[in-house]
Amino acid sequence: MNPFIEKKAIRLRNKIHGSNEQICLPDYHSAGNTITVIGEGSDLRINGDGYMRNCICDVKGNGNHISVGNHSWLSDYCKIRISGNNNILEIGENCSLQNCSVFIVGDNNIIRIGDEATAVFTSFHIEKEHNIVTIGKHTSLHGRNNGIIEFVLEESTAITVKEDCMISNDVCFRSSDSHSIINEQGERINHAKDIVINNHVWIGMRSLILKGTLIKNNCVVGAGSICNKDYEKDNCMIAGNPAKIIKENVNWSRDRL
Repeated sequence: MNPFIEKKAIRLRNKIHGSNEQICLPDYHSAGNTITVIGEGSDLRINGDGYMRNCICDVKGNGNHISVGNHSWLSDYCKIRISGNNNILEIGENCSLQNCSVFIVGDNNIIRIGDEATAVFTSFHIEKEHNIVTIGKHTSLHGRNNGIIEFVLEESTAITVKEDCMISNDVCFRSSDSHSIINEQGERINHAKDIVINNHVWIGMRSLILKGTLIKNNCVVGAGSICNKDYEKDNCMIAGNPAKIIKENVNWSRDRL
């Protein structure tokens, strides 16, 4: 078959708005997508054997960059909506994203997902500018049905989940309260703060991880916990509302030993 005709047929399987220079989809690795990329210097690139199926990508603004690494998959109605300038969504190699959503309104925001990470029913919601989400290598974010995992950022904050973490369904990370609490002098007292989850942390279902949370290496956060401070030790069990360290010298495994 004529290679040009073959490539043309593949592209007809997607609804694409934008120049070919802005949208780079490998042959045989995209289908059923609705893709809009509008703006000077903005682009969407699926690299190598990356795959994008039945997704919506709507990018409007200048200098926005979306990159999907080799052997990574976006499928099952992932939605990417970006409105603003100079935003980056970078997905590493050998990743899998299913039923996920990215919503960015603002400028100079970054979402980076490390190699071999997986995400199911996960939502990234960013407003304003200079916010950063980092998901480390081998980390799994597995929401389920209506129990999605949420990352909510505002006010130039960062949420970092490092390597080999396991996040269960219906967990919410919030770096901001979204609205102001003020004292009698009219001064705001609830400023946003960063969140850091270190390596090999398991966060149980229906937990709420609030601004200012720092969880050290090899910790377990019990189901339904509300975390809001620096938990100072590695290898701990953390649980409760508000959460506190309830056991030390523990670790965890993905395997049922």
